[in-house]
Amino acid sequence: MTFDPAKHISADSPVTRGPIVIDDHGRILSGHDRHDELLDRTPEEEARYKLILINHSPQFGVDPMAIMRMKTPVLVRKIEARNMPHD
Repeated sequence: MTFDPAKHISADSPVTRGPIVIDDHGRILSGHDRHDELLDRTPEEEARYKLILINHSPQFGVDPMAIMRMKTPVLVRKIEARNMPHD
């Protein structure tokens, strides 16, 4: 399987695609398989992913220089507890 960095970055995708979804405590709510893919990146795939993150950083309100300083950046979507549905 070939790593597709764009699959992990799209902001307009449903929770079943795009960035991993986490809660306030860093627990993965959606995207366990995507998380595993991100852990198994080769150095070349990591470099491509990082470059795409840098190029899309304004879309996410992130300073591109901050991403450049990161060794292994990962884009996630965070859902705060107050925004989660309750029974």
